[in-house]
Amino acid sequence: MKRILLVAAALVALGACATRTQMGRKFTTEDVMKIQICHTTRADLISMFGEPIREGAQSGLLTLTWQYADVTYDPWHPGDYVRNVQKGTGTLIAFLNQQGTVVDYAYNPAGQVEAEDRCQ
Repeated sequence: MKRILLVAAALVALGACATRTQMGRKFTTEDVMKIQICHTTRADLISMFGEPIREGAQSGLLTLTWQYADVTYDPWHPGDYVRNVQKGTGTLIAFLNQQGTVVDYAYNPAGQVEAEDRCQ
């Protein structure tokens, strides 16, 4: 009986613990501010942020996307989850022209991002 109680207590204790999830390599505003329009290349971006999680195209430009999340969820304080998500996530979208040079980027965009090649 003691063993059953001990196992039950351990399971309750484990369930009460906060859980942490991490995805991607974290980057900061300072890291993103190192991107230079018309100078930074695809190779530079990969050196700075690692491999992108997604590649695509928009308005004739190549898009590269990086994301990270470092979130702690405490089931006893579910309201803190939203605050932790806001502090512990990031999205970077870089727009590159045909030459592989950054023409624009968006860091934590609030909506649809439009870009054009201003490096011509």
